[in-house]
Amino acid sequence: AGVALPTRAGATGQTGLHLVAQALNKGHTVKALVRNEEKLKTALEKEQKIKDHENLHIVKISNIDFKPLI
Repeated sequence: AGVALPTRAGATGQTGLHLVAQALNKGHTVKALVRNEEKLKTALEKEQKIKDHENLHIVKISNIDFKPLI
């Protein structure tokens, strides 16, 4: 059995950003689905003081329908 990797869509919004930072600070590995990678990196560094975290895996996506993921 594999280890579940928390995935966060909407990681650049205020709630998503907070959840990503909280998970990283607790030692979790997070996969963040984003349209704008730089927006997430900048917000994490500026608002959460997190830069280039080794447990953060950013996946750049285009506009997709998230309904199948729910």
